[in-house]
Amino acid sequence: MAEPAQQVEPEGGPPAGALSLSQIITQIESRPDFAFIKDIDWDDGRYDVQYRTRDGRDRNLKVDPRTGRPVEGALPTVHWPKS
Repeated sequence: MAEPAQQVEPEGGPPAGALSLSQIITQIESRPDFAFIKDIDWDDGRYDVQYRTRDGRDRNLKVDPRTGRPVEGALPTVHWPKS
């Protein structure tokens, strides 16, 4: 009987067993203040997501790739629009 394929953790990317990026985006899009995603980066073992709120503010979230949740202690950074 053949052995099941083992998941290999890609170097420099999300860990084995991580949620897909589309799953993480879906979670962010379900936030009540969400308007659109501005940018997503992979940095230091987390996704760094910047999105715009319905009232025009920019928010940054550091997201755990395994849970899709903001990293504990990392509150969203709010950038107010320039007047």
